[in-house]
Amino acid sequence: MMVGNFLHFPKGNGSYTVAENLARYVPSICNPWAVGENSSQIYNDGTFPVFLSHPQSSGKRFSNLNRREYQRYLQEIEKAISDVPEHDLALVHHGFILARKLSERFPVISYLHGTEMLALQSGLPDYVAEAIHSGISVSKEVLVMSEKQKTLAEKLFCKDLKKEPIVVTGGFDNNIFYPCPDHNFYDRVGIADEKRKILFAGRITPEKGIDDLIRAFSDHSFSYDKQLIIVGDGNEKPGLMDLAMRLGIDARFLPAQRQDELARIMSSSDLFVLPSHYESFGLVCVESLACGTPVVGSDVGVLEDLIIPGRGGYVFKREEDYERTARNIRDAIVKSLHLDTLSFNAHAQMIREVYSWDTISHRFQRIINDNK
Repeated sequence: MMVGNFLHFPKGNGSYTVAENLARYVPSICNPWAVGENSSQIYNDGTFPVFLSHPQSSGKRFSNLNRREYQRYLQEIEKAISDVPEHDLALVHHGFILARKLSERFPVISYLHGTEMLALQSGLPDYVAEAIHSGISVSKEVLVMSEKQKTLAEKLFCKDLKKEPIVVTGGFDNNIFYPCPDHNFYDRVGIADEKRKILFAGRITPEKGIDDLIRAFSDHSFSYDKQLIIVGDGNEKPGLMDLAMRLGIDARFLPAQRQDELARIMSSSDLFVLPSHYESFGLVCVESLACGTPVVGSDVGVLEDLIIPGRGGYVFKREEDYERTARNIRDAIVKSLHLDTLSFNAHAQMIREVYSWDTISHRFQRIINDNK
């Protein structure tokens, strides 16, 4: 059986990473096929519309597309899929336009990553919203990444769903992410060993909330014995470096790392913090826990389910006032640095077993077999 693996966006975001791993671990799933893959663009100016953000596009969000721009996008999609070979089944990330168009040729399973539902909740033009609903209505199955997303999908698509959505998360590579501390790493990059290492790693975009994490460290009675380390790249990085400098914070910014190097950095840190405004899954939290490093996360998406407060770390409440958010981050960090070791180790082992791609791939294969 040959299962297509289709995306609306080229390489660079979380949904593409999931698609790559599905192709690697599930024998029947093909390599990712993404609109604009070869040029990383749809339009000649190098942009493409997005639900929230994508590191390769400076284009508009779908919420801001006028009807003419949307029609142009549809034309480019139709042109792109004209050469798609036949498949027995299509797995379409985000559902949306590709699900609707490809369903005319073969059965479709839509895999929602959450950003399409967030955009729908926030408000979309009628013609974009209709395409999201239509993509769900033509899908044989709809997959979601968490129980919270399942509840939301049932609410948003109550008239479109053929069946109850199936929860199936992404996974992590247990051949890379496991406890593998490199005790010399921080010495090599000139970071003092005596301080507690508080780590963020990921794309540096506004949605990640890194500015709130930096502000949390502006209380020097809290941060005097802690070193903030931010690993990643993105357009927001210079502004965040300037913010840290203005607040007098000893923050170290490192470039994005290979996965094996990131695993060593995680394993060598005292705590990982993901202060996002939104996360569909939070794979990087799973990777940190698998490396034996506790996690602090914001109260969004599935993070609370991954962390389980008091076992894998703590979740902090995001508030409109950034000072209260910063205080909540500090409180969660302090508590997470004093977890019970036995409880944490048991939780980390559970994460390794439940969220490895070896486990997740079997769930996907069963879903595919049920839809032959």
